[in-house]
Amino acid sequence: MARFDAVYFQVFHANKKRLIDYKNLWAYARELYQVSEIKESTYFETYKRHYQLSPHLKSLWGNIYSIKAKGPDVSVWEEPADRRNLSADPEEKFKKEQSGF
Repeated sequence: MARFDAVYFQVFHANKKRLIDYKNLWAYARELYQVSEIKESTYFETYKRHYQLSPHLKSLWGNIYSIKAKGPDVSVWEEPADRRNLSADPEEKFKKEQSGF
């Protein structure tokens, strides 16, 4: 999901809307991103550089001059997910496995 707004939407015109335009999905994506293991392995600049400057993709979207876009602004991934209102039990946001077999 992290790659969608950063590259897929722009390069492949993959959808009519960006991930950020879907309120609940966007909140879910931000919540996942804020898990430290996911955040530490998400490289927005690498994604943009690869998809926008790769020789086999440049002609696909007309980037013949090797221009890498500055945006989108990825700092929005740091905003609170604010999904507490969607959970019946906000303190237990991730499903736990049942024990007692």
